[in-house]
Amino acid sequence: MESWDTILPDWVNPPSGCEPQSLYGCLHDCKLIAIQSDLLAQTVTLEIEAFFLPDDLRVYFHFVEVRSVRVNQLQRPYESLLTPEMDWHEKNEIAKQWFDKWCEQSMSWQEFENAQTTDPLGILEADLLTTADGLTLRLGGHLDGEKYDDVWCDVFIRAKTLNIICSDGQEFGLEKFFDAGDQWWQSFGEYKTCEDAN
Repeated sequence: MESWDTILPDWVNPPSGCEPQSLYGCLHDCKLIAIQSDLLAQTVTLEIEAFFLPDDLRVYFHFVEVRSVRVNQLQRPYESLLTPEMDWHEKNEIAKQWFDKWCEQSMSWQEFENAQTTDPLGILEADLLTTADGLTLRLGGHLDGEKYDDVWCDVFIRAKTLNIICSDGQEFGLEKFFDAGDQWWQSFGEYKTCEDAN
């Protein structure tokens, strides 16, 4: 059991002066397609499909000395009102009416890990909180596929260190990965500007 003086910072109550770093530029619109957890070794590895990399490449986020993992999902109280015939706009209107009654509930890590084979997490938000004692990654996105229908989840992984590796064996590193995503978004912005000008 951890003593109070060795507990890594909680996301909700970070140490004074510690601000999360946004990873939007490199993880927005990416997909989490597999998770490997080893409780005994205290490791978690996320396999991520990054749209700005070649199709045959995957990125692995390897967490070492993992202290906690947590998944919260938003339960929709209006689920029984939805029908297969409804289009996106109709579902969205119902969602707006019930927004203040949404409830955040926990999901087991094993359930979340197993879900990636059929319902990969489409990542929309990502932040990293780093201190001298360790780090916490937060991912926000939707589970969507065979079992889940567009279920929002907040994922938290708290560990001592994080290594980012490409499937071709090269050490990627957070800065290099972030730059690759950022360059794609910049190129996309320049393309849109030229397209709008025409």
